[in-house]
Amino acid sequence: YLQESGIKEILTKHGISISQLHYRDYKFRSLEQRVPFLSADSIDYNLQGAFRQGFLSREEMMEILDDMKFDGRYWSLSKISLAEKLASFSLHMTKFNWSSVENYLGKKWIVEALTRATELKELSQNFVKFSNENEIWQTLLASNDPLIQDRLSKIQSVYKHFLLSQKESATLHIPIKFLGINPVIRTDEGLLPLTEIRTTFATNYLEIKSFAESGWDIIAFQDE
Repeated sequence: YLQESGIKEILTKHGISISQLHYRDYKFRSLEQRVPFLSADSIDYNLQGAFRQGFLSREEMMEILDDMKFDGRYWSLSKISLAEKLASFSLHMTKFNWSSVENYLGKKWIVEALTRATELKELSQNFVKFSNENEIWQTLLASNDPLIQDRLSKIQSVYKHFLLSQKESATLHIPIKFLGINPVIRTDEGLLPLTEIRTTFATNYLEIKSFAESGWDIIAFQDE
């Protein structure tokens, strides 16, 4: 993408290669770190989500941003109550949104629809890379292919296509990606994870992490 979008040429003019900027090598610790540590990425989507869903007020969100510090290794906070609010939001979203059955199945079905549309040459990989979500969705909606239409219908009525189940009767096990954060807190004793300061949060954190390790068991209705 960086090459075809023209960004590679701009970087080359300044003596920088694409590989030097790849965020997955974790050289850029302020931008990207593995959970449970905060990164610019996780700060962004947790703050935006917590504000939009009413977990944080605008004033609290700005207070958190003002309190954030990066020391070259970790992002940290000093205001424990606000850090706990933000971290609790990440636990809530891990269980009920980001790693929910609905989200998993929706992604599974959109992948199947995209794969089918690519096979039929109704979509190209280049179009998917350089267009936007609405353009892709409208292209899929315009398809006459039964499989594509079936998957789009399922995405829009996901609750009708599965039931939560006990493990022994499940037809599908869904793994959960744990995205809970455990902010580093600046204290008089130095940097400490929030779980070592707030026992109630630590209990909730471990419960959601254990739940994520177990995953979801469901009865999924057969594809048409």
